Amino acid sequence: MRLMAIGLAAGLMLGGAASANVAPPPDLPNRMAAEAVEAFMENFNAGSVEGIESVLANRTDFVWPENGVLRNEGETATVADIKAALEAQPGLRLETTGLKVILLGPAQDAAEVVAPITLYAKNEKGEEVEVLKGVMTFAVAVDAEDGVWRIASGHTSTVQAAQ
Repeated sequence: MRLMAIGLAAGLMLGGAASANVAPPPDLPNRMAAEAVEAFMENFNAGSVEGIESVLANRTDFVWPENGVLRNEGETATVADIKAALEAQPGLRLETTGLKVILLGPAQDAAEVVAPITLYAKNEKGEEVEVLKGVMTFAVAVDAEDGVWRIASGHTSTVQAAQ
């Protein structure tokens, strides 16, 4: 019995030492794609235009349609539009019920991220009210220059406007 207890203790000690030398798991592409969208939403909610700009790809083919109609063409126009909205209505807040990530291509260096959203704003009493519900769909890809996942385009579809 004593020998079994010593063996068990030794096994636990060796197992603990072995697991301490295990490398952390690599960053998974689907998690990295989701984090780019989460960073966009966090920066939007914080009113940080610079933060929003940092998660958008500076690509010549960047577009942002809304309800199927091209709203902005180019990252610069999209940032300016978001900045104007944040300045016109302080306290805007995006909330999502979860993200669905669909990895694209064999290299898994691009993804589509779908986020059901609710947009809130402050009314004249300073109370938060629902403005709209919808879905935001993001094309997210690894930036070839620095390897960071960034939003290459976005699309907002409104399924319910505020009453």
